[in-house]
Amino acid sequence: MASDVALRFACPQCRQVLQVRKDAAGSMCRCPKCGTRMKVPVPAASPQPAAAPEDRDEEYRLLLEERQAPALSMPQPSGGQGAPVSGGSKADRSFLSGFEGTFAPEKKGIEKGILGGMLMIVIAVVWFVAGLAAGYIFYYPPILFIIGMYALLKGLFTGNITGQRGSRR
Repeated sequence: MASDVALRFACPQCRQVLQVRKDAAGSMCRCPKCGTRMKVPVPAASPQPAAAPEDRDEEYRLLLEERQAPALSMPQPSGGQGAPVSGGSKADRSFLSGFEGTFAPEKKGIEKGILGGMLMIVIAVVWFVAGLAAGYIFYYPPILFIIGMYALLKGLFTGNITGQRGSRR
């Protein structure tokens, strides 16, 4: 039998390779080696042919157009273009007031002295251990731990326990 008109499958009992016509798919047959009755498997649907090159080129062009589309602009505040935001009262100010930039929370922790340093160390250890338990190794907790050690030592040498000494009044 030619391979284009035949199905090949194995007997579930003895693993003998059987070959039948494709039109026998779904019918019952018997293994010639062990005599087991079985259903001839129906062949899986053939995969769809690959998209024509023109279709792929069109998809690629559309994808490039999406990536090159201008970003959506954010709505402006109701006060008009570039209206300044008022600072508000002292109670309204952010936890990080006076600190801006990349390491603003860490700078605030250093200012808080010994307790700020201890808090950063605890956060770093918990973060690292939780990540390790989940199968991840984060690179930032050791950095935060070192910053916390710096804040702790700085607080010890300057007598700054809770951020009270040396703060602006």
